[in-house]
This record gives sequence, C-alpha cells and structure tokens, in this order.
Amino acid sequence: KDPFYDSWVVIAGIYTIFVILGSFFFSAGYGKFNDPRFGFELDPRLGWWLMELPATLSFSYFYWTSPKAWEPQRLFCAFLFLRHYANRGWFFPWSIRVAKGKKASFSVSVIAFGVFFTSLHGYFNGLWFAKHAPGLSEISWFYSPYFIIGYPMYEIAFWSTLHSEYIQRNLRDPRKNNDTAYKIPYGGLFDYVTNATYFGELMAWLGWALWTRSPGGVFVFAVSFANLFPRAFKQHEWYQKKFENYPKNRKVIVPFLL
Repeated sequence: KDPFYDSWVVIAGIYTIFVILGSFFFSAGYGKFNDPRFGFELDPRLGWWLMELPATLSFSYFYWTSPKAWEPQRLFCAFLFLRHYANRGWFFPWSIRVAKGKKASFSVSVIAFGVFFTSLHGYFNGLWFAKHAPGLSEISWFYSPYFIIGYPMYEIAFWSTLHSEYIQRNLRDPRKNNDTAYKIPYGGLFDYVTNATYFGELMAWLGWALWTRSPGGVFVFAVSFANLFPRAFKQHEWYQKKFENYPKNRKVIVPFLL
C-alpha cells in the first residue's frame, strides 16, 4: 500500500474527468487549431519538447532510485517507456519541419496542462515498474493473457505511429524553407484514415494499459482518447473542406469502421 501514490491516482482520475468534459467544448490549442485565447504561443518544436520532457525526467527519477531497478523484467519495462519518450519527447519535437518565419502555434496553457499530465504519467509508470506492479519480479508475469495480447498491440501501434509521423514529416520539403502549404498524406494507414497518427497513438496506449495493468496506463489512454478522438473528427472535416479532391473513402480514425 502506498497512500501517496493512491492519492495521486485519485487526482489523476479527477483530472481525466475534466479533460473529458472539456473535450466537448474545445480542442487543445496547438497546430492548425491553435487559438490565441489559450495564451502566449511558442514555436511548436519548443512547445512539444517542453510538454513531453517531464515524462522522461519523472519516470527516470522514480524508477532509477528503486533498489529493484536492475531486475531484468523491470529493466525491460523501463526500456519500453524510455524508448517511447526518446521518440515522443526528443526526436519527434525537433524533427517537426516548421517553415521559416511561420507564426508560433503552440500555446503555453497547453504546455502547462501537458507538463502536469506527462509528469504524472512518468511518476505512475516509474513507481509501478519499480515497486507496485504485482508479480513483476516473476517471469510468469510475461505469460499472462494481458501481456500476450497487450504487448504486441503496443509494439505494432508504436511502429505504425512512427511510420505515419514519417509520412507527415516528409509532406514538407526540407529544402524549401518557405514550404507552408498543407498537403494530403498518402501511404500506410493514411490510405484508410485521416488521423493515422492518432489511431496509432491510441492503440499503443490501449495496449500499454493492458500489458502493464497499471493506473498510469489507464490514465494516459483515457486522457489521450479525450483529447485525440474529438480532435480527429474536427481534423477530418478540415481536410474535406480544404481539399476538393480529398479521398472520400477515408474514415476519420478507425480503418474501415469510423
């Protein structure tokens, strides 16, 4: 039992409820849906990096200070978390191609909420893998149906997201500093849905929640769903209005279904 950890799980649950309720009224203020009402704006590369950085820092502190941190099973879990945020928190932000002179589009209020979220995310997972995950010291933990189903789901979705991000990143020619035009992405899951990266991210965190069986997994999936699912419909509508030749057979976020 860890009353302090449990208290933060309750706080995270309350935060999640507010995010879900808020998603009915507005989309997070970044990218093409940035809103000046969300406050001062930063370069999206800096904004993303600042928002995602606490996940790595928080996880590292709470995981590596545990005497059990070097157990092989726990190291495997830590590797997966740190690998995820090596991309999400470090490579992805600084690989965004921003046209020279383009207006800042990442609101500081979004960063503030994001810092709270990613700090908790790192804290929950770091302590879960280092201390609270029941039976993680036993190899049988990896034979459970939760792991057998959830881990492959996570891996497939993780690599799918990387591929979708690669496609999106290369829509903008790096040789042209003034390339500001939006383009229709093609290839991979983009042939089936408008929001391929959102679908991959949500499936990855659903898989994560299953195989870790952790409060942190449920937390990150619920908040990500509340943010990305409504935004996906707004983005689909934006593309349909922006491009007359937008593929009519593309679904919003779930291939063949939705």
